[in-house]
Amino acid sequence: MFDNVGGSIKRIAKFACAVGIVCSIVLGIIVGSMWSETSRDGFGSFIIGVLIILVGSFMSWISVLCLYGYGELIENSAIIAENIDIEKKTQKEAHKKKLKRVELPPEKSVSKTPQPLDGPDEYIDLLCPFCGSELSFTKQTVKDSKDLTCPMCDKSFPSNSIV
Repeated sequence: MFDNVGGSIKRIAKFACAVGIVCSIVLGIIVGSMWSETSRDGFGSFIIGVLIILVGSFMSWISVLCLYGYGELIENSAIIAENIDIEKKTQKEAHKKKLKRVELPPEKSVSKTPQPLDGPDEYIDLLCPFCGSELSFTKQTVKDSKDLTCPMCDKSFPSNSIV
């Protein structure tokens, strides 16, 4: 029931439209037949009955268009959200491939970074060797600090272990 809310709303709109059209037809037939018994002109009552059927059916259809459109909007929003999640996962995986890895044991690592460590506003993205969280440090911080600390797991690793 709550898995496909947009589809449920659209089904309710279709059902409401069908009920409205059926009621208009029944009411048009009843009104047309009642007036034909009491009036001298049978053609006038027939026209009124047909008008009730046509106008009632049209108004029933118009009245559920907003509800049906709302269901369509919810359904499409769910599809877009799903596509965004897939795109985020794809981008995250691609971004992780570009990150610098910190290798352990840190004692054997050498301070080798392919990018020059100049400029305080430039950042280096890397993965924590303990918890795997994505970290971002300024190049100046990496250059000046002996140890870097992961804010996620609170473990430190030497800045010269960045390869």
